[in-house]
Amino acid sequence: MAKQKGEVTIQIVTSQIVRDAILPISILSLALLTDGPWCPLRHFVGIPCPTCGMTRAYRALFRRDVSEAFSMHPLFWLVPILLSIFLLRRYNHAAKKIIENGFFWGGIITIFVIVWCLRMAFLFPNKAPMDFNNNAVVYKLLNNASSK
Repeated sequence: MAKQKGEVTIQIVTSQIVRDAILPISILSLALLTDGPWCPLRHFVGIPCPTCGMTRAYRALFRRDVSEAFSMHPLFWLVPILLSIFLLRRYNHAAKKIIENGFFWGGIITIFVIVWCLRMAFLFPNKAPMDFNNNAVVYKLLNNASSK
């Protein structure tokens, strides 16, 4: 039996969405399954970046600990929305317009920076995930230089 044009279109769109989702899902899976310093800023300088705590937030969410997820990063809920918009950009005119809108991305970045500043002001340097990394490369270099 021959496939209808609509069925072929749905299969193509579905395969494109799956292909587009492979990389983000792979990165998320790798982050959730391994431990380690995923944040280059925290690893090298010692201070957390605006997205620090996101992996721990999803780990908490997968354990159904929503309170802990918000504690680890209060904007964790925004990532699936942004990922959905990204995946739908080819097939949905509104999603494409959002992706292309510089003001939208400026707003998202502003929200992350404001939340980061508040977290730095109230949680840094003692409360995870906003704690200081004493093993940071720059911190160790400065400590070694000052002790000589």
